[in-house]
Amino acid sequence: MNLAIVRILAMFCLTAGFGSICLKAQGPIHITIPFDFAVGSKSFTQGEYLVRPNLMQSVIAIQSANGQAAAMALTLPMQAHNESGKARLVFNRYGDRYFLSQVWANGSQGRELSKSTAERELIAQARSTKSVALVASGRE
Repeated sequence: MNLAIVRILAMFCLTAGFGSICLKAQGPIHITIPFDFAVGSKSFTQGEYLVRPNLMQSVIAIQSANGQAAAMALTLPMQAHNESGKARLVFNRYGDRYFLSQVWANGSQGRELSKSTAERELIAQARSTKSVALVASGRE
């Protein structure tokens, strides 16, 4: 029994240690967003943004370059089979409204945001939905 507890604690320590190393390796994403958009219930104007895809295990943070607007959102992990290797943000578009849907820190590991109430209402009314992907120009 004591050996099982020691093994569980050792695995927990290794997981926590490797997890923090991976999080530190992924820096913030700098991106220019050419349209107004929403993250959850928070609205943002077009402009320069800094996105931290792994602020905590399941939380992303987005902040305008001028520091005037910021938000955090809960996410779920995603895996992709098509690895482009570039950081990118994916938005769902309904008419002229955009909602942040996914954040990809690299080509294969991404985070998916939950749909807000406003987005779910637009889905119910929409005739078509389009996805718009923006590739980050660089990383800090």
